[in-house]
Amino acid sequence: MLRSNRVLPASGAEPMRLFLSYHTPDRDTAVALKSAIGAALPHVDVFLDQSHLKYGYNWQPALYEAIDNSDAFITLIGNRLGNWQTAEYYAAHDKKVSKADTFILL
Repeated sequence: MLRSNRVLPASGAEPMRLFLSYHTPDRDTAVALKSAIGAALPHVDVFLDQSHLKYGYNWQPALYEAIDNSDAFITLIGNRLGNWQTAEYYAAHDKKVSKADTFILL
């Protein structure tokens, strides 16, 4: 699925940046998925809000900046999608439309 030249870059290349979107009730699953991706694909930098955003920080622009700077976007689908998760998906979809040849939307 994520095995490509961009996921496993040549030595010294920048890591692939992946944005992981999840609904708060699915946080434990998201953390486990981030860990599994990190273990299997060490050249992938997984953005997860709880590990990349600081409390008290203006987090909304930071989320959209992280999506814009990502190479791939994964939506973790649990029992339902959260409101922010839906907004993140649409931001990623807009990026996919503008950068169809280089952005992976899952």
